[in-house]
Amino acid sequence: MQLALGLDINAMATPRGDALIDLDFAHGRYAFAGKAYASAAAFLAAAGGAAVGSAMVIGPHVVGSELIPGGSFDGGSLDGWASTPAHAENGSVSVVSNRLVATINSPAGSYRAARANSVIIGRAYRYAAAFVAKGATPPLNAMSINASTNADLGGSDLRFGDLGAALPQALEVVAGTAATTLHTGFVAAVTANVAATLSLDNFSLREVLPYPGYSPAGFAFQLSATTPAAASGDKVALQWGTDGERYRVRLVWDANRHLRLIVTVWGGEQANLDLGVVEVSTAFDVTASIGPNRILARLAGSSTIADLGCAIPSIGRLWIGRSYTGEAWDGTLEALQVWVGERVPTDTILIEGDSYSAGAGEATLGGALPVALPGRAVISTAVGGSTPSGILSRLGAVPGLARGTVVIWDGDMNTGAVVADQLAAYAQIVAQLGHGRYLILPPCRRAAKSAGDNANVATLQAALAATYPGNVLDAQAILAAHATSPGDDADLAAGYIPTSLLQADQVHLTATAMAHVAAGVAGEIAARGW
Repeated sequence: MQLALGLDINAMATPRGDALIDLDFAHGRYAFAGKAYASAAAFLAAAGGAAVGSAMVIGPHVVGSELIPGGSFDGGSLDGWASTPAHAENGSVSVVSNRLVATINSPAGSYRAARANSVIIGRAYRYAAAFVAKGATPPLNAMSINASTNADLGGSDLRFGDLGAALPQALEVVAGTAATTLHTGFVAAVTANVAATLSLDNFSLREVLPYPGYSPAGFAFQLSATTPAAASGDKVALQWGTDGERYRVRLVWDANRHLRLIVTVWGGEQANLDLGVVEVSTAFDVTASIGPNRILARLAGSSTIADLGCAIPSIGRLWIGRSYTGEAWDGTLEALQVWVGERVPTDTILIEGDSYSAGAGEATLGGALPVALPGRAVISTAVGGSTPSGILSRLGAVPGLARGTVVIWDGDMNTGAVVADQLAAYAQIVAQLGHGRYLILPPCRRAAKSAGDNANVATLQAALAATYPGNVLDAQAILAAHATSPGDDADLAAGYIPTSLLQADQVHLTATAMAHVAAGVAGEIAARGW
């Protein structure tokens, strides 16, 4: 990888915004956590990273308490350490002189011992130990420490001891979690049918982040770069993850010149967003937002694409300019910004509201709108039974989701709701959005509501239309326009949702009705150029 270094080597007077990491390689400017640094080395020291060749590796940053409190064995107790189930016949462990000693009698296989630890799914952990001593004869054939959700330490990522180097050796691995139990241990093997021994000490397991300020709830980034001069294999520009390739978020340019954002959890690919072809030696800009079941990315000049069924993997390190296994980016990196929390591209559409938006039975606005407005990324944080105050709370919890167009439909105003309170909540919602790319669909009147509730809805409908005249879409009128006659004549006369467009519960819309509303929303968004 080449960092696109320019002639301006002065540190920035101030960072360029609210990004946690702000690297302007093209001008030799570096910032972290709101502070500018005069060099890449100073930035790496602040963020807890190091240069590895022309690339950077940041992390791990330890934040959690010790999960192996007896790791020094000063009390003489095994403290949960035992042979793994499939390897119990190959050896044993004991505590000798405040160290964990393994005696291995397997002539050709391996011996493994482990300890079970309670962890949080999706978090990253640094597992460390000291390889202190080994028996003189026969020499060990292999020794490593590893961590796995498997009780036998299967399918894990390893840290090997150097059998020819002086002891003791400090070993560590940053491990991911896909279960509430993480087994930490070691693997050793001999090649002769003679007992061998090894000693380990100072075991530690603590939660880590890739850098101070990172949040496991999500992050976002923007990268400006230039593709390599030739396409062959995978060229990795960025990778967040753990040691190994089982947990990762990576931006890769493949042998077919496709730029991809790939998310892997416990060795299984959960998302693979194909951002399109970028030719060799070509500059590009990409923005991405990573959140729980919300992976979105956009190549400049194209539309955002999304995967809405993907978990965030465990992340304990950040590689800039390479992957963990060394798949190097041999193009250039011009600039990188990384934010805490989700921050969707601005062409994303966010849907908020109650069950009319979240979906009930056969219909959901979140499912109907992408059909009516193809090519646009649509996400929804709507919750059935919600109110405008609930919408306000959710928007405040993850404000980075509302950077694009926002569609709000609290379709069935709760019984007993006070109109003034509702209007106050809408005012706070609009103020919090901070932009004018929003549509409010007022609640709708229907026959199954009381006269008083329908009167409140009518008052709120009129008040919203008057207060936000350019941002209100009348869903009631859209539905009335698709009534059938004579079956819906009474509903139309009373100003209710046509019964033919309601499900059997007489509350929620049919899929056909929701498609009509989605078409109206799509038309308004298109007409406004949002």
